[in-house]
Amino acid sequence: MQPLLQQAKAAWQWLDVNLIVSTHLEATIEGVLVGAHVSYRKTKRAETVPGFDQAPDFVVPSEFNPQVVIEAKLTEDDGTARDKVTRIQHLAALSMEGQPEGTPK
Repeated sequence: MQPLLQQAKAAWQWLDVNLIVSTHLEATIEGVLVGAHVSYRKTKRAETVPGFDQAPDFVVPSEFNPQVVIEAKLTEDDGTARDKVTRIQHLAALSMEGQPEGTPK
């Protein structure tokens, strides 16, 4: 039972570090947006935003008139990078739904 407990502890430590890193990255992005006087909305974790099946981290200027979406992601390995690329491709596909060809929302 001890190895299982050690694995669980290691997983929680990784989650803590991951949360710290992602929070820092999002704060950095937010600082750049504020410094450039760009209107934006930062979404909350697990928030539901109309028009998105999974809310991006930032919507510029707002979810009511999205012109830019920002996903704040870091990758550690090829598998993680592939997951993130898939997410970005999915957001790009969402931006084209119901639009004339070549004209994103």
